Amino acid sequence: DILDQERTRISEAIHECQGIISPVQRLPPELLCQIFLGTIERPQATADLDAQLHDIKSVGYPPLSISSVSVKWRSIALSFPELWSSINI
Repeated sequence: DILDQERTRISEAIHECQGIISPVQRLPPELLCQIFLGTIERPQATADLDAQLHDIKSVGYPPLSISSVSVKWRSIALSFPELWSSINI
């Protein structure tokens, strides 16, 4: 029927637009994990600890920010233990 055809056409158009708007959604989870890992700065032994803590507080905790972007990113982040291996308190 006409409504079903129109619904299918609109659904296909939406699907095409989503790929154009957000190509990051096509990245494999393994690559996203590596990108996520790059957001975490490892403390340097010679750096001033107070300065590092100030930077962390002003920027936030990247794994929490990443896991708040979308359901897909949350699922990937939570399944990637290396992302959560160092939590600064």
